Amino acid sequence: MTITQTIYGLADPKSPDDIRYIGRTNDLSVRLRYHQFEPMAQDTTCKGLWVAYLWYANRSPTITPLEQKEFLDSEKLEATEWAKQAEREWINRCAETNDLLLNSEAFWRPQERKMIPGSIRKAWTETHASIIFGDWLARDVETTLHMVEKTTDFAGVQKQLKSGCQLWDCLRSKEHREHHVRARHGSIAAVESLASQFPLLAIAPVEWIAKMRWQAPDLDGYEAYYYRTPRFDLNSE
Repeated sequence: MTITQTIYGLADPKSPDDIRYIGRTNDLSVRLRYHQFEPMAQDTTCKGLWVAYLWYANRSPTITPLEQKEFLDSEKLEATEWAKQAEREWINRCAETNDLLLNSEAFWRPQERKMIPGSIRKAWTETHASIIFGDWLARDVETTLHMVEKTTDFAGVQKQLKSGCQLWDCLRSKEHREHHVRARHGSIAAVESLASQFPLLAIAPVEWIAKMRWQAPDLDGYEAYYYRTPRFDLNSE
């Protein structure tokens, strides 16, 4: 048995030649799946936010193998050491011509970026985390309501839920939806203000996340929702 170590690059499918992140793995498909769902793990690193922005633009990152090498099972230590060294070399090599590589020293090299106060960077990442989590929660609510309304015995289910479930009434209420919209608008305003004052914070156009609107998905079962790449409907306000 052998182990295949792979150095890979992540990119926006609209700009496949512009690598935004370089990593290493022994399973490309598993690693891509991990990256696709990083924002839901509250990953507020530059890479995690970049992936989240792609979600809102109805895209997900592509993964491209840059270099591969096979090792025997008995060479696990050598495989890991080779992958670490090769990853560093690829990052340094790409950083020479690519100043958008999110995990390179070159990305943080500009003095202006280093001078951004830590409190500002924290506000930037935490506000994004609030938006992403709030949107995902709202999507869960919309999905639940949508699935219940598609059941064959919707009238019976509705009657049972309404007979003593205040949560059901709350989730279906106009006030609940309006609360999410108001909270979201406030968070987007904060992000736009920070981006205008500190342009180097932005890792993607803020309008991608600002103009998102919900659309209840048409689901074909539990797995279709929980194990597919997240997608959002992007429309103008």
